[in-house]
Amino acid sequence: MTKPSTKRIAWIDMAKAIAILLMVVGHEVGGSIYTWIFSFHMPLFFILSGYTARRVDTWYGLCKTISKLIKRIWILAAIMIILLAIENYLFYPARITNVIKVTVMGIFWGSNGAVPA
Repeated sequence: MTKPSTKRIAWIDMAKAIAILLMVVGHEVGGSIYTWIFSFHMPLFFILSGYTARRVDTWYGLCKTISKLIKRIWILAAIMIILLAIENYLFYPARITNVIKVTVMGIFWGSNGAVPA
């Protein structure tokens, strides 16, 4: 089996960059512009990412891909959620048990936007 090409496709990289910028703009504006941007920016990003994805055809390849994703994404997200918990504890008076509960839920659920009550 030949090794897949790692050559970048410039127009796909540019389109993904535009989709990311639109995501930032979409979160900052309101009204009809917000609705227009949110109607396509994430589907565009995922379609383009899928276009450049590489097929995993062995168990070793799957384990290697999952390991890489955990190292790159999940650990960074967990660190950010823990930092948010520290910020919540310092600036919003709450019981430490509630802060820990929200933090653990955030780490395993994938989001931690709530201020503990």
